[in-house]
Amino acid sequence: MIRAMRFAAVAALTTILIAPAALAREDAVQVSVQWVKDNADQSKVLPNIGWYMNGQKHKSVKERYNLAATTKSTNAAFKSDEAACSRAFLSAIIQLQTAARNMGADAVVDIKSTAMGQTTEASDTFACTAGNILARVSLTGVPVKFK
Repeated sequence: MIRAMRFAAVAALTTILIAPAALAREDAVQVSVQWVKDNADQSKVLPNIGWYMNGQKHKSVKERYNLAATTKSTNAAFKSDEAACSRAFLSAIIQLQTAARNMGADAVVDIKSTAMGQTTEASDTFACTAGNILARVSLTGVPVKFK
């Protein structure tokens, strides 16, 4: 009986000491924009406000507005990094689109992402901070009115 209680106490203490380190994962990951388009639910993305990653071709710009920025987080528990980051990415895209719509813009262009202090300017990937509990995406983009 005493031996079982000691074992239980040691197991509990070990869990208390090790669990925070296991839960504290926070990695900068790159996720494919195409993966998001192919695999994530985009039903809430605004269809009438375009979005273009940095370097992607788009129509000629008539007017540029002030830079828009957003950071979105989502629950990452029991999700792959791609799934969690995709959800946060789409939430951030929707926020940029909403800001553009409120300014009277047609689209958001030159979208860049930042994770853990490193900016990604690629047209085909975005950066995400992925952990065991949360995934976070920070985006900046320029709302524009097309010609």
